[in-house]
Formats: sequence, C-alpha cells, structure tokens
Amino acid sequence: MKKNSVLLGQYIRGNSYLHERDPRDKLAMAFLSLVVLLCVSSLWSFLIISVCYIFLAFLTNISIFLLLRSAKPIIFLAIFTFLMHCLWSDGAIFSANGALLGVFFALRIIFIALFAGLFTATTTPEKIADSITYTLRPLSRFFDIQSFATIISMSLRFIPIIAQETKSLMFAQASRGVNFKTKSFKEKFRVYTSVLAPEFLLLFSHADKLALAMESRGYVPGAKRTSLHPLEWSKQDTKFLCVLCLACALVLICDRWWLA
Repeated sequence: MKKNSVLLGQYIRGNSYLHERDPRDKLAMAFLSLVVLLCVSSLWSFLIISVCYIFLAFLTNISIFLLLRSAKPIIFLAIFTFLMHCLWSDGAIFSANGALLGVFFALRIIFIALFAGLFTATTTPEKIADSITYTLRPLSRFFDIQSFATIISMSLRFIPIIAQETKSLMFAQASRGVNFKTKSFKEKFRVYTSVLAPEFLLLFSHADKLALAMESRGYVPGAKRTSLHPLEWSKQDTKFLCVLCLACALVLICDRWWLA
C-alpha cells in the first residue's frame, strides 16, 4: 500500500491475532463499537474507548499511525458537524453546551471511521461479504443477502480506488497549470469541477471492467454460491467475542453510573 493512500476499505496483509479471527467476530466488533459510540455521552467514556481502540490496534501488528488514517476522509465532516452544533444548538451562537455536543458528535463520527478501518484493514473483501452473508442469513427469505453482501464489500474496496484516482487526476491537472490552492471560492469550485467529470468517467470504467470480470467468471446475481474457504468458528473466536461484549458492557455501565 502506498504511503499516501486511504486506509478505509483497504485490506493490509498480516498474520496478527486480529487477522486470524473469524470475520463474523470482527463484524460484531464493528457493530458493538457503533452501538457503544451512539450511547455514550461523556468525555471520560470516549477516553476509555480510545484505550480499547489502541489495544485492538496493538493486536493487528499494524502501525497505529497508519490505522489512524482511516479517519482522514471524514475529518471535514466531523469539523462541519462540530461547527453546526456550535452555531445552532440551544438557540445561541457558540454556546458551551452546543460546543460540547458538537465535540461528542464529531468524536462519534471519527471513532466510527476508525473502527470501520480496523475491520477492513484486517479482513479481505471476500471475508467481509461472507461474514455479512452468514450473519444476515435469517433474513434471506426477504431479500437477496449474498448480492447485498457483495455490493457492500465492493463499495468498501472502491473507497481507496476513488481516493487514488482523485489524487492522480489532481496531479495531472496541476501539471497542466491548474492551481488548487486558490483562495477564491468561485475559482476553487471551477477548479475542482474540472476533476469531477473525468473522475466519474474513470469510476464508470472501473465498474464496467469489474462487471465484465465477474460475468466472465460465471457470476449470476441471486444464484446460490458456495465458498472456497468456508468460515470456521474457533474457541479463540468465542473468547474474543465474550471479551468484546464484556468491554462494551463495562463502557456503558461506566458511562451511565460512574462517569455521569
């Protein structure tokens, strides 16, 4: 992986404890972290979550600085969310309560991206699709679970591709004299619009090649498929899931009674 690439949606090869866990375990980790992040309401709780994230990052044998890049694509959204709460909370501009609420929502967005990046960095797109298929199997009578899982895994895989293509287009336009550092909003809008059109053309080209590749390999939407490497649940996976549930329960208990 290139140093300047986006981590979210990209798998990093490794042989760590978290890499070896069943993808359903890591899907549960992502889901439980989402539930906890939406429920906590104190800065101390976010501090505990940070410690848990660092511990999980240690189990991946991947540099923590590399994993933190998962939040890079949504930093602007987090800042925008913070400013919106500061401006329009409690009917006052930049109130203390609004600023605190903005911090909570911004931290939620950042940590959701971080835990999602932890999941995708240690799980291949194929295993992500398999984990979603196995987890949502009871709902297969209502809609096509396998196609849904395939769409999710491909969407995640396209995130770093989009980022890399955008960066390449910006370098190409800059070499032709386009100034991306202009301060004028009107000029900046015109400059970035020049990247948008070729970006969509490249994405459609990638999608078309992917569709042809899947068709040439006999992919039929809705057809029942088997897996070359079926998922196997081990005792270590059970222990890991129990520790995850216990950690999430402790964070919620601390948030409601001890840190309130």
